[in-house]
Amino acid sequence: MYFVLFFTIMLLFTSIPILLFGKQQRINDAQNELDKMMNLQQLFINHWFEDNLMNVQALTHLPAVINQDLERMETIFYEFEENYPKFDSIVFANEDGVAILSGSGSQKIDISEREYFQQAKKGMPYVSDLLIGKQSKEPLVFVSSPILDGDDFKGVVFGSIHLDTIIQIMVQFQDNTGETYIIDDDGMLITPSTQGKIGDHIDTAIFQNVSRQEKMNSFYQNANKEDVIGDYRSVNNGKWFIIGEKKESEIYRPFYQLILIFLVDFLILVTLGYFMISLFSNRIEKPVHQVLQATRAIGRGQWGYRLDSSHVNIDEFKELGNNFNEMAGLIEEYIFTIAKNEERFRLIAEHSSDVITVLNASGLFTYISPAGKDILGFASNEVIGQHVFHFIHEEDIETIQECYQQLFIGKFYVITYRVKRSDGTYIWFESSLRRLKTKQTNEDKIYVISRNITERKMMEEKLKEANIFLQDLSAKDGLTQVWNRRSFNEELTERWFIATTQHQTLSLIMFDVDFFKQFNDTYGHIAGDHCLQKVAKTVHELVSAFGFKLFRYGGEEFTILLHKASANAAAELAEQVRQAVEHLQIPHEASHTHEVVTISCGLYTCLPTDEKTLEQFIQQADHMLYEAKEAGRNCVRSKNDTSADKNDCTP
Repeated sequence: MYFVLFFTIMLLFTSIPILLFGKQQRINDAQNELDKMMNLQQLFINHWFEDNLMNVQALTHLPAVINQDLERMETIFYEFEENYPKFDSIVFANEDGVAILSGSGSQKIDISEREYFQQAKKGMPYVSDLLIGKQSKEPLVFVSSPILDGDDFKGVVFGSIHLDTIIQIMVQFQDNTGETYIIDDDGMLITPSTQGKIGDHIDTAIFQNVSRQEKMNSFYQNANKEDVIGDYRSVNNGKWFIIGEKKESEIYRPFYQLILIFLVDFLILVTLGYFMISLFSNRIEKPVHQVLQATRAIGRGQWGYRLDSSHVNIDEFKELGNNFNEMAGLIEEYIFTIAKNEERFRLIAEHSSDVITVLNASGLFTYISPAGKDILGFASNEVIGQHVFHFIHEEDIETIQECYQQLFIGKFYVITYRVKRSDGTYIWFESSLRRLKTKQTNEDKIYVISRNITERKMMEEKLKEANIFLQDLSAKDGLTQVWNRRSFNEELTERWFIATTQHQTLSLIMFDVDFFKQFNDTYGHIAGDHCLQKVAKTVHELVSAFGFKLFRYGGEEFTILLHKASANAAAELAEQVRQAVEHLQIPHEASHTHEVVTISCGLYTCLPTDEKTLEQFIQQADHMLYEAKEAGRNCVRSKNDTSADKNDCTP
């Protein structure tokens, strides 16, 4: 009986660290899930703001908007609202702060005191805080961009945007264990939440930590008085914050269920052991008592005392030894079984929703958890005895083979692959593999914990496609489909750094269409757009053949950035560009110099250093363009700061 009590105490004592580790692991898993969820939301929302701001900024660079051609602007704004339904409206206000035009027609509203107009006067784009529309009563955000003609402020274009897309992406990531929502820096809800509706204010512990820019390291109560664990991410340039929370009760629910299962199994094993020991003790009590009497007699000095063979059965002594050995074997088997159960319970406690499988050294399944049927659709008897390659996508078998090789070198490995379901379809698994060594290598076991990450893979692919689409959309000019000014600034910054560190030559060709305003006045803006498209297409095809890019710098002005090219090569390319445009033979009756459309080119070549700036580099090319115009247009003016040859004009 003392042995049973000792065995029970030791088993409970060794289980405590495992249970504590499992409880902490549940918190770590919840925090990791929050991190992944909010990182995805932060990436999407920041891209969403950048995209909407660039859409409005693109309007302010249109010639019709800069020249305040109201009739043309009304058409442009109307088409913009039709193509971008997420905008509630798009409005133009003049330099006095009077909103005089929108996509739905003319209007007169004084916005001179509003923050986005004040920011526009400073030449700054602006994204407002959350506002409630006076007519729609829906949450809106205002995005604005100034209209600049050189350094002259000519007004502002602003639009109000629905938050439907953000609300949808927030709802998509909700589950019954918690939620994510957005607040501003005053604690006002931007998206719906179980803790309030849009416009309500919350003042919870995590909001206080957001204000202090501190992380949450413990459980706290949300607005519904529920104990939760949470974290936050900033979006909209630090004006808004994504808050993610998971309920303590939901985090620990699987853990407590597993503890209950563990305790029930533990009590069953202890009870069974107790009754078996009692049964064996009753069977061996008599022979042991006889031996005890004999030893006591000898101990009292009765040296002539012998066991009476008529009362002592020799077979019972043999059975006593056999029973002892059997009991020792049973105890060893019980300890090994309990150890395996402890390991299994530990794995389940850490990965309650995952598929747990056991493979032998040959790669055959010897065990699969019940979750395997729910996820894969196979019954246990359809899996056990099958080779692991039977369920793996053929393109991933080589990866699995490499994993096995690494696994037998080390002890742990994580791999992502596709696995077949019972209906013939494939899903993505992320598996953690651990090898359990034995004395005989061919008896080693491989424990595999697999998680279904198909939805995550699909989301990653969608986000990847969305990022590529957004990057391409934001990098190209909408009219000419060549690279825009933002792409030029990024390319120039990168090439300047490379040229500075590697001592390479950098050249910039800047050109614009001669007498383009007169062309628009004569043939109309649509013809002007077609003219720019033809010029851009022709020059793009020419410079692409040399590995360079064409950028639309603004209006009818374009740039070409040349790296690893000599000054002479750059001058030759500039002349080829000029000739290519002239050979298009686009009629231009309003030109003061030629009967067809021509361009003037400015070229500047230098060796970048830390003392020179990007602004000086662009200004020199722009100055050469000005000299080309002064020289009669339809020519190239160049300046070379890498040699003694400083100026030339190529007609």
